[in-house]
Amino acid sequence: MAIAQTPPTREQLDRWLSPTATTSERVQGLLAIGLSPADLSRAFGLTVSALRNWGTGQAEPRPDAAITLDDLRAVAKILLDGDLEPQRVAHWMRGWNPRIESRPLDSVATKPMEVRAAAHGEVLGRAMVAA
Repeated sequence: MAIAQTPPTREQLDRWLSPTATTSERVQGLLAIGLSPADLSRAFGLTVSALRNWGTGQAEPRPDAAITLDDLRAVAKILLDGDLEPQRVAHWMRGWNPRIESRPLDSVATKPMEVRAAAHGEVLGRAMVAA
């Protein structure tokens, strides 16, 4: 029987997704918002076991994967700071985005600035609707 885990607090997510977070914390933060190990593995082009090694601190990403991890962390932080709930952030990253004509998770490695711009657009669009 699985033990129910309490969702992370906003303070924990902010710490795990901060620019100064370790690789392990960044992975923990992305998993905590609801992305699966398979989602992240595909985004970085690696195996789930390699991702697990990042998460436990047993390995560090190669330079290009470290940049992608930071871009994905930044996108998650943009959306969280824009008041999207963590599960909505994961859903947004997995969903088709017409601005980038792909799923953000599939494009963050090749079009990081476009994915960041789409995240900002999502936040601004929600703010305009709310106003």
